Amino acid sequence: MLGNLSLGAVVLCFLAAAVMDYRTCQVYRLFWWIALIADVLLWINRADTLDYGGLPGLILFCLLQQFFFCKMYGRADCHGFCVGAITLFCMGGSLWDYLMLMLCAFLLLLAVQVFRRNINRQGNLKKPVAFIPYLTSAFLLYLWKI
Repeated sequence: MLGNLSLGAVVLCFLAAAVMDYRTCQVYRLFWWIALIADVLLWINRADTLDYGGLPGLILFCLLQQFFFCKMYGRADCHGFCVGAITLFCMGGSLWDYLMLMLCAFLLLLAVQVFRRNINRQGNLKKPVAFIPYLTSAFLLYLWKI
């Protein structure tokens, strides 16, 4: 019961962050803090079934997000990827799953922006767009797969 409520809270935080990012191109950190607390509760609830051998991959992924990828895209996007990775870890995911979440999010972005003709000859976006909605979509698709 607690696990389902925690997972629901994470999903709601992703959805709220996606709406906020779409409307304002900014996301309050509060969403990620609430999602992180929900992830901790999910972790506690599933502690006896987790494979802690994947913990170094989770730590590596989050460190790369916070210190390397933050220079490539927004800080909120990095926080979203970390929260998503923690949730996937609690659901039995591994480093491969976190990387696939990233790939899925960027492929969704690419598909929509190619369709909208918002990519220049160098492969960059002509006009910046909110990324959290794409991350949220990829996250929900990935959760549905698990």
